[in-house]
Amino acid sequence: MSVTLAALTCLLSVSAQASSTVVCYAKDKAIDVELHGSAGRSVGSAIGAFGGEAEFKMPWMPPAARRVTFEAEHLTQTWYDDREIRLAVSWIKDGKEPSPEVTLIIKTRRVRGDDSPYRGQYQLVAHLPDEAGTKREVQGKIECSAD
Repeated sequence: MSVTLAALTCLLSVSAQASSTVVCYAKDKAIDVELHGSAGRSVGSAIGAFGGEAEFKMPWMPPAARRVTFEAEHLTQTWYDDREIRLAVSWIKDGKEPSPEVTLIIKTRRVRGDDSPYRGQYQLVAHLPDEAGTKREVQGKIECSAD
């Protein structure tokens, strides 16, 4: 009986550490973004329950893409391990009207112990729907946490 109870306790404690909540945020003169999701703690785990919102403040960003809601389908690449979180999120407005294609690339690294945040850079790449197919880029600092 005590062996079964000990084994059950061990299994419950392992499952409690099986996932973490990942949150990334940046706020500067170009963007205001918060992304969130849950991730497994084992190697190769994907980020699920992904979502977020962004405001892109650059004057060249078309009005249709100034405020964007990200959903799971927008998360195109992920890398999450003990030391790094990397994400790529791509968005284009549904419909027949021309829309910019917006890609947000996040690269962060945990520089201290397990309780420290992940710090790094974001790169926003926008392909504008003008005749020239203009490409614009903005970079800045971003921070993520994983609890």
